[in-house]
This record gives sequence, structure tokens and C-alpha cells, in this order.
Amino acid sequence: GAWLGFGVSLLCCGVFAIQWNFRRMISVLTGIVLTTLYLQTLPPVQLRLDSLKSDIQNYQSGNSYSSTGARLDLWQRSYELAKQQPIFGVGPGNFKSALAPKIEAKPYLAEFSHAHSQYFDTLANAGFAGLSGLLLSFLGPLYLFWHKVRRRTGWARSYALQGVGLIICSMIASLTQPLYAHNISVIFYLICLIVFWSLSDSAYDQVAQNTDFNK
Repeated sequence: GAWLGFGVSLLCCGVFAIQWNFRRMISVLTGIVLTTLYLQTLPPVQLRLDSLKSDIQNYQSGNSYSSTGARLDLWQRSYELAKQQPIFGVGPGNFKSALAPKIEAKPYLAEFSHAHSQYFDTLANAGFAGLSGLLLSFLGPLYLFWHKVRRRTGWARSYALQGVGLIICSMIASLTQPLYAHNISVIFYLICLIVFWSLSDSAYDQVAQNTDFNK
């Protein structure tokens, strides 16, 4: 999830950075496609892709005892929990106990205290009310940073663009990992947002001061 998020955020930032110039966009997209094709030939990447393919085939055959299979089972049961308590979920900290009756013939799921996805974990624990709040926590800052990207230039725009990339990367990585389940990841995410926001404002103010001085 993290690598996928990193790649997609680079793609988005690359497109935003060239300000939608058609020729540059084609060049960037061509470079990304060629890079992706090359990366797929690397042994570590190929090994991971083969492992993912094998996990999916095993899951379809009824064997979910794998990293991918466990995630799919957890997501399915998280959705079932959300259907029982759709508005506010089962409550923070109750995921493991609420999951227990749904484990059935898959006792290894009892080891998990979260859904291995921020979205499904929030949906199960806090319902659609919590999921709405989660999406707002991503989309709100994304809108604010994007507003800076559109209205600023130079380093001020660059720092705002890094904020956009961080949020997009975090949103995609949260598909397979619970970002808010670990204090260190939450602290890192918030500090980086604050730093990029402050740097963008500082660079903008510096340009404004220089412009006024030259006048």
C-alpha cells in the first residue's frame, strides 16, 4: 500500500507540477509507464507480484491463510460489523471482541486487533459517522494545500505540492494499513503537514516582502 501510494502521489505531483502542459504531461506519463515496466522486471518486484498472485489464487480456492487472504477476510468481517452498527460502529477498542463471533473456522483472525485498513477499521469501530470524519481529515487538508498549489508559485507552490503528495500517499497507503492505529505514524503525518504548510507560507511571505522592497 505504501509503495503504491508513493507511486501515485509522484504521478499526481508530476502532473500538477507541469501545470497541465500537454506535451510535458505526455513526456511525464511516458516516463512513468517505462519506469513501471522496468520495475516489474526487477527480481524483488517480480517476487512480490508472484506472491500476490499466488495469495489471490489460494484465497479463491478457499485457503485464506496468507497476508493478502487475511486482509480480505478482515475487510469482509469489518463490513459485516458495520452493517450491524452502521452509524457509530462497535466502538473504539471493541474490534477484537466484536470480531470473535465471526471468526468461524479461521482462528488466526483472533490475533488481529484492527482491520489492516484504515477505512475498514474506522467503518467497523466508528461506523459511517467515523468514516465521514476520516475522509474529511484527508480531503480537508488536501483541498487547502491544493488551493495553495493553484494560487502560488516558486518554492511556496513546491512546498504546498509536497503536502498534496503526502496526503495522497497517506490516503492510498491507508487502504492496506491503519495509519491512525500507531502513534508514530500519526505524529509523523501531522508534523509533516504542519512543516509543509509553514514552509509554503514562509516562502510566500518572503516573496511578498521582496516584491514590496523592490517597489
